[in-house]
Amino acid sequence: MAQRSIVRTEAIVLRSLDYGETSQIVTLYTREKGKLGVMAKGARRPKSSFGATLQPMAYTQVVFYYKPTRTLQTLSESSHVESFHRLRRNLTSITVGFRIVELVDALMETEDAQPEVFALLVHALRRLDAREARVSNVWPYVQLQLAQILGVAPAVRRDRVEAVTEEEGLLSLVDGGVYPDGGRDAVPEESCRASRAALR
Repeated sequence: MAQRSIVRTEAIVLRSLDYGETSQIVTLYTREKGKLGVMAKGARRPKSSFGATLQPMAYTQVVFYYKPTRTLQTLSESSHVESFHRLRRNLTSITVGFRIVELVDALMETEDAQPEVFALLVHALRRLDAREARVSNVWPYVQLQLAQILGVAPAVRRDRVEAVTEEEGLLSLVDGGVYPDGGRDAVPEESCRASRAALR
């Protein structure tokens, strides 16, 4: 019989769903356990101790009862580590933030803890919350970093990139390779120009 244990860890809220009249089912990406679902009983009551800590993109310290055989764990405590107030007041920042947590939710398997992914999430949300954030750079940065962490990053070699000229060269979105002088005939010139620009 599987034993129940108490886990205390930091987490980023990926999404939350109302359940019944007063509760919520929350998907977290935790430092210790990776992605998992928790049941927050009574979270929607007016005087709930959970407060705003279960909103998507919240950076929280959570305590939950963990049992390996359960799909949903039982959340007992949650408190803010960082609030990201500026992020939530900026429409562009919050839009990018939602994209980031949705991407992590879609890509990561349940209970596949990857500390690099957790650190990337925290770093990205801090950048979105910064006073002079360059928000437009955060989304592609997260995509590239996640690709690298998950082992699907483009195979870009320095010597091949340096061989790309104004007239010749291609970044393949099919296999992630860089082709300084190949593939041009099979690809529209407009796409070739765009891929060369991406490499510069």
